Amino acid sequence: MLIVIAPFFLIYAVALIWAVFKWRKMELWSRNLDVSPGKFVSVIIPVRNEELNILSLLTDLSNQRYPKSKFEVIVIDDGSVDFTVTFVQEYLEMTDIQLSVLYSGDYQSDAAPKKKAIEYGISKAKGDLILTIDGDCRCGEDWIATMAGMLEVSDSKMVCGPVGFYSKGTLFEKMQQIEFSAVMGTGGVCLGSGFPTMANGANLCYEKEAFYEVGGFTGFEKIASGDDEFLMHKIYEKYPGKVLFACKKEALVMTYPKDSVKEFLEQRKRWAGKWKMHKNKRNQYLALFIFLVNFLFLVSGAYSLVDKMGLLVFAAFAIVKFVTEFIFLKQVSRLLDHQFNLIEFAITWAFYPFYVITIGLLSNSGSFVWKGRDIKN
Repeated sequence: MLIVIAPFFLIYAVALIWAVFKWRKMELWSRNLDVSPGKFVSVIIPVRNEELNILSLLTDLSNQRYPKSKFEVIVIDDGSVDFTVTFVQEYLEMTDIQLSVLYSGDYQSDAAPKKKAIEYGISKAKGDLILTIDGDCRCGEDWIATMAGMLEVSDSKMVCGPVGFYSKGTLFEKMQQIEFSAVMGTGGVCLGSGFPTMANGANLCYEKEAFYEVGGFTGFEKIASGDDEFLMHKIYEKYPGKVLFACKKEALVMTYPKDSVKEFLEQRKRWAGKWKMHKNKRNQYLALFIFLVNFLFLVSGAYSLVDKMGLLVFAAFAIVKFVTEFIFLKQVSRLLDHQFNLIEFAITWAFYPFYVITIGLLSNSGSFVWKGRDIKN
């Protein structure tokens, strides 16, 4: 059994060590990139029931150092039943940015309402560049300039930006930060290495022309989620090497962790459920590999209870896994403004294998709750 398990952990450890050096290289390249955007940018914000957050985001966009004459903000209401639209309309009367509001009643919304909202927003956009962000996010004053600038200067078709979680200091929030650092770090390193896997629609910049050249969301328009990574894969397939990860602090977007375990699991089910829908088998292999590493880690732990040699091998596996993951995630967390200590990491690390297996199994249900809607893929 140990002979079978050992190669998985060896490959995993080598991959993490390599990821540490790759991430550092990406940071240095992004930091030294002189961004100087010049194109008109359309910021697309699909929203549903974001009355608590939308004004903060609009204020952040009003405070951008990018010239106000060179960007617009388009809010597309996705059937909100709160005061989101009212707040946006009131803000529109007092702001000096180019702000407009579109409504779900103006377009056909079906099984993928967020995609339809984004698609409609892009159809009305004046900009050559599309920049997407979610209504519950915050951004720094150089966000537009950095994301648009990286795309223009690097002659890319899409730039995937980093997303981080705020935290009030609770253990559950810290655990979400650590877990999400793994998601962002894995996605960033894979993309930077020419093997795109995942992206986050809360922080994407792409050419409007490229969006239409690849057919937009055609091919996965019936899948509720995936307005981010499915589109990324289509653009990367047509333009190999023309999709980048913005490993730069100024490109960071921040959002909020989930308040309850139930909300957290529903979100992760939605994310994980996309893996089996990828046409690119590489994504499925990566998901399967991560699942197997964590499953076999638990198996080796159970085996160590009945075999002394197994205990020594499991201890070696655990030490290597703990150290390499801690180093990598600490490195990623600096970009995402995630702060956690060794104890918080150790607790998360101990739960993580059980979490991976649970989400892997739950993701096969094909249903989840999203923004108050029961969704089935």
